[in-house]
Amino acid sequence: MSLRIRRVVTGHDKNGRAIVSIDEPVKNVAQTRPGAEATVIWTSEGLPVNNDGSADTSTRKVGTTLENGTVFRVVSFGPGVAPRNHRTDSIDYGTVISGEIDMELDGSSVHLKAGDVLVSCWWRPSPSPPGARCSTRWADAHHIVSRHARAEARQKRA
Repeated sequence: MSLRIRRVVTGHDKNGRAIVSIDEPVKNVAQTRPGAEATVIWTSEGLPVNNDGSADTSTRKVGTTLENGTVFRVVSFGPGVAPRNHRTDSIDYGTVISGEIDMELDGSSVHLKAGDVLVSCWWRPSPSPPGARCSTRWADAHHIVSRHARAEARQKRA
């Protein structure tokens, strides 16, 4: 299944009037592992964010996170896709758009359905990190990832 997403980005013309600067299907869909696809919709760096430019930041090279920034991506998980076990130094905001998915945690899981929202605030080394697994249907979700500094207190509790 290939992600079919229309991306609309607004901006300003030379007179400061609001305009649509990008209106197109996404072009940067990548298979991130067997059964999963993702596309970066937008990225930002720094706070406050500088909106003066007109560059398309979806083409910026990013990992799971972006140093001192945010990444807005849409991910599609196929039935039976293996979890991507990982820990990040980020806060992730996710919304399940369609389908159902299980978020696997350390020794437990939570079942999410279309319309459910997840705020993921973890960072600690673990031999069994969390991941997401679909059972029998495709699940599409959007994620906004915001990088944060690792809190010393949080690391010590781990």
